[in-house]
Amino acid sequence: YFKVVTKFQRLSILVFIVIALLLRFPHTAQGFFAFTSDQGRDLLVVADILKNHNLTLIGPTTGLPGIFYGPWWYYFLLPLQLISGGNPQIIALIFSTLGLLTVVGVFVLVKKVTSNFYIAFFASTISAMSQSFITSSTQIWSPSLVAPLILVYIFSVAQILKKHDTKWFLLLGISLGLIFDSEVAYGLSLIFATLTACIIFHRSIGIKNIFKIIFPIIMLSVPRILFEIRNEYLISKSVIAWLTAPRVFQERLGFFERVINRVELMFNSFSQTFTQSSYQIGLVSLVLVIIGLYLARKKLSKDPLFKFLITIIALTYAFFVAFPDAVWDYYLVGLPMLMLFTISIVLKSVKTQNYAFYLFAPF
Repeated sequence: YFKVVTKFQRLSILVFIVIALLLRFPHTAQGFFAFTSDQGRDLLVVADILKNHNLTLIGPTTGLPGIFYGPWWYYFLLPLQLISGGNPQIIALIFSTLGLLTVVGVFVLVKKVTSNFYIAFFASTISAMSQSFITSSTQIWSPSLVAPLILVYIFSVAQILKKHDTKWFLLLGISLGLIFDSEVAYGLSLIFATLTACIIFHRSIGIKNIFKIIFPIIMLSVPRILFEIRNEYLISKSVIAWLTAPRVFQERLGFFERVINRVELMFNSFSQTFTQSSYQIGLVSLVLVIIGLYLARKKLSKDPLFKFLITIIALTYAFFVAFPDAVWDYYLVGLPMLMLFTISIVLKSVKTQNYAFYLFAPF
């Protein structure tokens, strides 16, 4: 998918790679990166695992008493700790490298999905410049893993919609399980949305195949299950306690207030991704996307990947409307990538219509 014909296309690829480099590496190389008590705690735990071989069945706390992440974040950090010799700046540079590879991955996968070099260039440039992507690739924290994992998620879905090969269902389940262990609130919403979407699109996916998705999620949860058994089901009891009496960290919102609040949160995620948080430009961009949806509605209605992704976004919104607690920005950490691919498909569909004037003329 890197096959290009013209010097202009080669230069275009170099442009978004250089942009991604300049917006990620210089500040980190000079020591300007977040290193708070959370990062210090995680690296100390990893150092203890390496030195004393104290393997753990759980990861960091979620912020709610008695509810923990799985241990995979710590085990992901293990080789980075070895490579860096415990130097957090080197680990931060590795995360910047992961962010750069994610930008390249966006180009490759969007080109595969749309078969259009210029739409792939557009998407990769957005991911190179967007504050949403830059922030997640310059911090040593588990939500930084969500963006590359969402790429795996989208690739798996695209493959499943073409052929029902077991390996793609398993890969989808692995990506969901790891996303859940990287950002629990967003991971839970994505698991809910994905399984619900699979039921909605059962004719394209097959109900029986849903169990192939669930199996890896359960397997990745085995360490926590063992922790539960050894500790008198501490996590389960804490979850039940929270469900029966949710501890709300901000002003408690009624249902209709949450409906409006979650729209604002998702619009903020959209504007941060595509317009560097400009409300006015974000609003104009959203209107253009809606017009594009209308113009290409017939073609989009026949595109299975578009229908699946737009359903996932809608179900994610529904999940957080039902969620009674505070919803912080990083709870929506995977949305920018989903929006980017959804809009890329819209661009492709608008481009292939026989209109005298294309709404998105440059692409």
